Amino acid sequence: MSLTLAEARHRATAIEVESYGIDLDLTGWERGRFACVTTVRFTSADPSTSLELTAAQDVSLESDVEALGWEYDGRRIRLEGLPTGRPVEVVVRAEVPYVTDGDGMHLMTDPEDGETYASAYLSLDVAQRVFACFDQPDLKATFDVAVTADPRWTVLGNGRVTEHDEREGRWVFATTPRLCPSLFVVCAGPWHSVTWEHAGLPFGWHARASLAAELERDAEELKQTTTDCFDHYATLFDEAYPFDSYDQLFGPGHNWGAMETPGCVTYRDELLPRGRVTDDHRKRRAAIIAHEMAHMWFGNLVTMRWWEDTWLNESFADYMGYRVADAGAGFTGTLVLHEAARKPGAHVADERRSTHPVAPAPEDVPDVDSAFSNFDAISYSKGNSCLRQLVTWLGDEDFLAGVNAHLTRHAFDNATLDDLVSALDEASERDVRAWADAWLRTPGFDTVVVGRDDAGVPVLRREGSRPHRFSVTAFAADGTIAGERPVDLADDPVPLPEWAGLVVVPNSRGESFVRLRLDDQGDLFVRDHLGDVTDDLVRTVLWAHCFDEVRTGAMRVPAYVDV
Repeated sequence: MSLTLAEARHRATAIEVESYGIDLDLTGWERGRFACVTTVRFTSADPSTSLELTAAQDVSLESDVEALGWEYDGRRIRLEGLPTGRPVEVVVRAEVPYVTDGDGMHLMTDPEDGETYASAYLSLDVAQRVFACFDQPDLKATFDVAVTADPRWTVLGNGRVTEHDEREGRWVFATTPRLCPSLFVVCAGPWHSVTWEHAGLPFGWHARASLAAELERDAEELKQTTTDCFDHYATLFDEAYPFDSYDQLFGPGHNWGAMETPGCVTYRDELLPRGRVTDDHRKRRAAIIAHEMAHMWFGNLVTMRWWEDTWLNESFADYMGYRVADAGAGFTGTLVLHEAARKPGAHVADERRSTHPVAPAPEDVPDVDSAFSNFDAISYSKGNSCLRQLVTWLGDEDFLAGVNAHLTRHAFDNATLDDLVSALDEASERDVRAWADAWLRTPGFDTVVVGRDDAGVPVLRREGSRPHRFSVTAFAADGTIAGERPVDLADDPVPLPEWAGLVVVPNSRGESFVRLRLDDQGDLFVRDHLGDVTDDLVRTVLWAHCFDEVRTGAMRVPAYVDV
């Protein structure tokens, strides 16, 4: 069974972890196992507790506690007879299996050239597949890591290399700040590397040797995107980048699109494609690079306490990814990617019986296995859309003030949605707590309806219960924009007398997560003049509206084809 919320909460009150010392021997990988020595220093308020370690062999344990009782069942090491209230050191030696499914120390032999790579791809409760640990996000510790590998290999980790014996293939890394176990990373192999320095830190891009030509092809763009995003985040966040290096690696066999491990972000190496790289791919990749960098603050510097706040990590990074790829790295139009595909997918997901609140209650995520179901279009794309609405509703200045207060207050610690809401509430005169209840704790979405009064004045009304702030664009008969302004829509209808007789499109820049219902005049305009709308983002919002109309039966398929 996976770790439960009840177990994690109890252990978090009883255990304080000081540090992990991890020594990995990745030589002799042909045996299918690697040697791991884990030294855990912690203090317990209970005489018994458990460490997680999955499917290990030849497990042995030493401790500075005489007659410490222990038992291993293949998933947990049960410790009995711990002294309470004083530091304890436990050393676990084990042979741990490599995996080929991307969840653990992933071993891959490249069919292109026969070279082998070993990379620890972690997430949620996967750390225990690599080393013995208290595998939950709110038990953070420092990490001291050493790795012995093939002398021909390069080894990357969470921090700078402090020692490297080329003859023995021995690598020692700097002590990390406090991290949770799932943020540990080691990547070893004959990587092809492009390295540089920026802002006083070492940076690098790495890929397997058979992708060397592709990495060199894209190296200048990847470097520029990285440094531009890095510099832009420095203008947004008060807290400096919290780690001592920034490597990024295109890894074979990666299950996730990418993983934000501090100091060494790992990506699926499909993001470094062979052959022609399209502009669409370049924009998506830039947004992912900015997304993972956002996690250095939201997720790594400040980490959720339990997995109900998965959305908070992912929605924030998804929002920032599109924003910073555009404003920081110059990939204009990244929001078009979101509005064209990901946001419509979130609408579909939010109408299924399987939908859930963006921010579920902790009790709705009773164990780690159930948390996996929250890595979906609701947590990413809808959550991103909700945060974009929050920024629009609050204003950027108040939003960033609240975020920065939150990051400073909880640096290298854990926090919850409630903590973030409190910081935003302090920074704004608006009722952020009520907003969060309406938008994040409640599934579903509102519909914004365009009507007309007897004088032909457009009137906006809401079907639903959430407050909205969004752009409204008015169009002349020939498809040109006749005007645009922000509108707040809540319980009371909003007339737009200055645009009497004109077509109006609410939420025209996609700031809110709503369904549109245009009036007859608007429907005719879309069907006859959508191709005349020159603004990419507004046109994309209208295309997504057409798709939604077809999907819900409001527009017949032949009419869609005509458009």
